[in-house]
Amino acid sequence: MKNIKIGNGYEVAKLAISGLSVRDRQALLRELTGQTANLQQDRILRRAQVAKQFNVSLGAVDLWGKQGILKRIKLPGRTRAAGFRESEVAALVAGGGK
Repeated sequence: MKNIKIGNGYEVAKLAISGLSVRDRQALLRELTGQTANLQQDRILRRAQVAKQFNVSLGAVDLWGKQGILKRIKLPGRTRAAGFRESEVAALVAGGGK
């Protein structure tokens, strides 16, 4: 029988969690953090979607991310791709941004 190196516990947990459905992940997160309320899922908008909504360039959206006007969210499973929470974009549209 061949010995298999499993790696650290974080890698094992990440692999196990990746096989769960979104609903199961949310339930696990609620259980681990002790939250009883439902977590509201906020949609992530890509840079191009935000740029189109504000009629600005992708560079302007990137600058807003660097300046902290909108918080960049790294997209899961992607190396460099990032997006922005729909609620933060809506707040900026309404004039409630930073």
